[in-house]
Amino acid sequence: MKKGCRAMFIIMFSLLTSGEGLAQEVHPKSTEKPISTVTLIPEGSFTGDQAVVWEKLLQVLKDHDLSIASSDKSAGTLITVPRRYFKILSARFPPVERDYRDTYTINVTSAGSSTKIQIQRKFEVHDTHTNNWIDGDPAKEKVGNAPENLLEAVRVRLGEATTP
Repeated sequence: MKKGCRAMFIIMFSLLTSGEGLAQEVHPKSTEKPISTVTLIPEGSFTGDQAVVWEKLLQVLKDHDLSIASSDKSAGTLITVPRRYFKILSARFPPVERDYRDTYTINVTSAGSSTKIQIQRKFEVHDTHTNNWIDGDPAKEKVGNAPENLLEAVRVRLGEATTP
């Protein structure tokens, strides 16, 4: 009996000192936010009158199947209806699907002889476990319309050269 306890003690000691066999608490869906997050809002500057740029922006939103929830042309603000879409991650039965939604808040301001557009994207992923929408990282998921693509589409509509 004494030998059995000694052997158990040696095994436990070696596991504890090697770091193996220790239970670790894992939080796959941590709610902690990074300490410093800098959110850059993509923007573009376009030559021309604010009214012309506004109309071209509306055409681009229509081309990308983005409906308008609210707009105030005099204030230069526009908010889209959340657009929901999905991506199939596995073709095996049953297929694994991930649901996303995007909402864009767009500011159009006149800056002398040019017009500036800022597009803020709210990208969310549907969490099937909690049945809630959570903030996601569109760069990680690689889905949806990036604000830079929408700005480039406005640039093309206006017939301006692409900026490097």
